[in-house]
Amino acid sequence: MSRLTLILTLVATGLSGACGGGPPLPAATTKPATAPGGLSPRIFQLLQKQEKAGRKYPAIRTDISYEVVNPKLGDSETREGWITFHRGNEKQPARFRVHFDTLCQDGGRTVKDQLDYAFDGRWLTVLKHRVKQMVRYEIVAKDEKVQPLKLGKGPFPLPFGQEVDDVIKFFLPTTRALRKGEPKDTDYLKLVPHARYRDRMAFTRLEMWISRKQGLPVKTISLDHSKNITTVIFKNIKTPKSFPDKMFLLPRKAGWTYREKPLDPMKSD
Repeated sequence: MSRLTLILTLVATGLSGACGGGPPLPAATTKPATAPGGLSPRIFQLLQKQEKAGRKYPAIRTDISYEVVNPKLGDSETREGWITFHRGNEKQPARFRVHFDTLCQDGGRTVKDQLDYAFDGRWLTVLKHRVKQMVRYEIVAKDEKVQPLKLGKGPFPLPFGQEVDDVIKFFLPTTRALRKGEPKDTDYLKLVPHARYRDRMAFTRLEMWISRKQGLPVKTISLDHSKNITTVIFKNIKTPKSFPDKMFLLPRKAGWTYREKPLDPMKSD
């Protein structure tokens, strides 16, 4: 799995509770609206709860434990770090930052290996501290207004925290009772992309364990197109009102290798 695919998978499976933008939700009602045809009331209620959580918390900061396993080769990679996410609004795009501190490969020794991924609403910046390399990818053109995290609209489609109608358009959602050893006080939800959208998603199956208190994920497991299994555990979830801009703007470092890859292929190196 490439580093860019890794970050997209992390965002897709982990930053789910705060995606979007758009108008505020209407006031909650004691009785949910009627479920769309073919969707059980239970699943509809879960999706409504997640949509509301996505708008309730404009910013999220959580520690993460990330593991990807290749069953065919028996390879594994485990990283520890943290994620911050700031939901966009009419004046400011959605932004995120993912930071890793450590790496453990194939169950061996854990070593320091810092990585940063920061999306400022236009550029995705990747910092590889060990090799002192910085690469910036232009994701959104200058002055272009897009919804980069909205399903079907942008390059970082998030499956959770979206509007219910969008989720059921792109995915088949199912649920089941919790099993022994799974996170307590959570609801289980599985999303499988509909066949016509399968190639547009970073994963072919996504399982989520959602906190009943916050409506935010505490664990996700996804299967990608290469059959890699990615598990992300979220710990110490915090919901501040905002983050400073510098959280998502990583400055160029003196002495580091630097590359910039704009959208226009005539300007790329």
